[in-house]
Amino acid sequence: KYAGYDFVGSDQTTIPAEIAGGSTIKVYYVVNSYNYKVSHIYRDAEDNVVEDLTTTSETRDYLSAISESPRPATSGNFVLTNVEVESQDQSTLTADKDGNVTGTMPAEDLTITFFYDADENHDEIPDKYQITVSYRAVNGTITANNGPFTLNKVDANGDYAVDGVAHLTVDQIATATANEGYHFVSWAPEAPTTEIALSEDTEFVANFAVNEYSATVKYMDEDTQTEIAMAKEVAVKHGETVNGADHVVNIEDYVYTYAESKQITEGNMEVNVYYSADKNQDEIPDKYQIEVT
Repeated sequence: KYAGYDFVGSDQTTIPAEIAGGSTIKVYYVVNSYNYKVSHIYRDAEDNVVEDLTTTSETRDYLSAISESPRPATSGNFVLTNVEVESQDQSTLTADKDGNVTGTMPAEDLTITFFYDADENHDEIPDKYQITVSYRAVNGTITANNGPFTLNKVDANGDYAVDGVAHLTVDQIATATANEGYHFVSWAPEAPTTEIALSEDTEFVANFAVNEYSATVKYMDEDTQTEIAMAKEVAVKHGETVNGADHVVNIEDYVYTYAESKQITEGNMEVNVYYSADKNQDEIPDKYQIEVT
């Protein structure tokens, strides 16, 4: 018996143990057929099968020609990652670097499966091996290396791996700048560095807080431009307005006349509240009055 063939008979009912010289006995075989299947399996970034397409399911004769190639998915972007040949005898088959499988049918069932993984960014690397790093600023702006960046996860041997880690390069570390009147507080979840081992999509957020200042409310004689009462310190945030009229106090022998209103943009700014002498306490500045005797 020969692999891939079945004996069906001969031109003699009984084949002798020895064949006389010059004699011919014809023995007949029929080629065997075996199950042959070709499938294409497409997986998303989470390894879920999104399409399982069988392109061939039939029987093939032993030693018949085999030629199969990768094919695009009906929708989405994928990259070929593996070709599996389910057969005990793979010696008749070869696969090139592009995944094309050629050869002849072995003397057994044969299944060829092409595996594809999502590659939405078209970089020929499966998305399942990649993560995205992005940056954002609160009360500020990302002024350099703002991304987003795609990083490849690798194992200890440097091979792509779903459970691997990725690292930022120096050129992928963002610079954040505060808006006017704000100061840096912190990065969340932590400061981006080349030392951090990243295993999932990560957004680094630069947090800035508004500056807080101390403004001085001064009580002034509008005529002499001298202070007539103890100044008052007011805590205020950048951009807020201090209205001197909100801080008017009663000062003996003076009457309130007017006050400044200022938007506070730095520390130690002064807001003046003005008064004029009112010795007779009639709520009218003395400078507008005369005395008749």
